[in-house]
Amino acid sequence: MGLFTKWKLARYLRIQEGEISSFTAQLRQMDADEIGMVVALATDTRNRLEDVGFLLGDPIGAFTVDPETPSVLNEMIRTLQAEGRLQEAAAVMVWLHTSRVGTRLELRPLAREMWRQLERGFPHAEEASMTLMRIFFRPIRLDGYDKFPKGLSPDPL
Repeated sequence: MGLFTKWKLARYLRIQEGEISSFTAQLRQMDADEIGMVVALATDTRNRLEDVGFLLGDPIGAFTVDPETPSVLNEMIRTLQAEGRLQEAAAVMVWLHTSRVGTRLELRPLAREMWRQLERGFPHAEEASMTLMRIFFRPIRLDGYDKFPKGLSPDPL
């Protein structure tokens, strides 16, 4: 690996670390019931994306199957943001940051912290899903809302 390639990879890692740290800082500032909304929508998003072939519950394993997942999710976020669909973009961000662990294990501690913050919303996800149903006029799929992606439990045993 050349010097330029190493520099470029280190730069991308710093950018990704900054993005997940910023997202986690925003979660830290939210009340648990607000995070419940993020958890409910992120869970619905995961379920819908997995229906079309994405593997989001195991970021390290998923990378070997489809290394393009983070790029595809990043493009989804840009599209949602451009359309003003910021809640949905935030839900996809959860999975972007999670999936990046498959490409850069150095991000695992930061992803664990993100999931520690998301865990605060688990008790509020069901109630939040009812609110989201009224907003989006469709059912919100909560299967597995209280499960951590493989390898990202905040307190591994």
